[in-house]
Amino acid sequence: MKLWKKRVLSGLLAGVMALWMMGAALAAPETGSPSQARSGVARVVTLYEMDVYTEKGGDYVATIQGAQQGSAFGVGTVGEETDVFVTNRHVVTLEEEKGDLQLEGYTLYQESTITGYYILLDNFAYNTETFTLDTSRSIPCTVVYLGEKDDEDVAVLRAAETVPGRTALALQADESTLEVGDGVTALGFPAISDSATSEGYLLATVDDMTLTNGVVSRFFDSVSATASDGLLSGRLIQSTAAINGGNSGGPLVDETGAVVGINTYTVSSQDSSVTTAYYALRIQYAKDALDKLGIAYDVSGQTSGGLPMGVILAVAAVVVLAVVVIIVVSRKKKAAPEPLPQPQPAPIPDPDPSDSGYRIQGVSGALEGRRYRIPASGSILLGRDESQCGVVFPSDTPGVSGRHCAVWFENGTVYLKDLGSSHGTFLSPGSRLAAQQAVRLMPGNVFFLGSQEQSFVLTERR
Repeated sequence: MKLWKKRVLSGLLAGVMALWMMGAALAAPETGSPSQARSGVARVVTLYEMDVYTEKGGDYVATIQGAQQGSAFGVGTVGEETDVFVTNRHVVTLEEEKGDLQLEGYTLYQESTITGYYILLDNFAYNTETFTLDTSRSIPCTVVYLGEKDDEDVAVLRAAETVPGRTALALQADESTLEVGDGVTALGFPAISDSATSEGYLLATVDDMTLTNGVVSRFFDSVSATASDGLLSGRLIQSTAAINGGNSGGPLVDETGAVVGINTYTVSSQDSSVTTAYYALRIQYAKDALDKLGIAYDVSGQTSGGLPMGVILAVAAVVVLAVVVIIVVSRKKKAAPEPLPQPQPAPIPDPDPSDSGYRIQGVSGALEGRRYRIPASGSILLGRDESQCGVVFPSDTPGVSGRHCAVWFENGTVYLKDLGSSHGTFLSPGSRLAAQQAVRLMPGNVFFLGSQEQSFVLTERR
């Protein structure tokens, strides 16, 4: 073999060996950090209305707006923005939907109803003093999975669209990779941090998220504990990473940033000599829920397809080595290939003048996940009458009239109008439109027909 060929082969072999060593190193779980995991955490609010009545006469007193908040974390392809989030069951359900209420020394009766679930995008999305939500600073969600009450404190949310700036986190691949004494970090939005602002809003940005460090104290199965005991049953991680109200549903991550648990509750003692204990559910609960839903997710050290990145690079190195050897030992000289013609860029079509650029997308109910174009002129009707409506519901859909409501585009604005439906058209979180009343819709606004089971969100063309 000629000297130049030996030198080329030696250099290429050295490069391939370096690639192989890189692949071997990456065959271990991908490493990150708890700080990098912040981009995968979001703040969730569950809005509700509480109708209050006198205890004896049952007379209506008032309707109180309220919200309970928690944290959640994204799942899917690691590093990519996502619309699927895991949280606690108790974050998206009411502890008591009806019962007695003590208010200013009086015993009243209350009935509470959830009116919506939202992921907040910034620190001015929800005002805790006026109980108002800015829908342009939040994204509506649907609960697609609820764990068993008092047994599996897990819920899965699907947002109406991909949440900007919130990426999927890797989930722990094997529980044996975490041991007692290992460092862990709890991430989330504890309510105690909101007092740092004077505006009366809930904190929701990545920069305002709280990280608390600790170590794993023990693992145990709390199969006999119930909510009445102040605990929930399940397979738990006890750690010294402090959590408070609002941390619920956020991730407990290991030192590589992989999610090992779901922050769930705190147990304190009136005895000052007893240290507060913090608990997280094992992440396997979330993985089981996602498997039931058929939702793909990444685990530490794997791609979405399930193959470790190191294995992929190692195989690529072998292929490169084989190609190099064939080229170097070959004595045949090949003519330089003719340059390929450069492809001409395809012309960009003009925008469709009949398209307003807006869409309504089903968030829940019979038409969940379906998108409908709003024309630039004329209106689109929603209802069960297929001869008149452009958005047609099944004939047996409860609460939806034949001609229920209309949506149209006019002078740069989208409008919604109830057409005299029997069960009403509502603008989230629960304002009912009068018959023939037209209201303006903004991107992100949610409306529903008859009940929240048949809801839509206004979005823009993607």
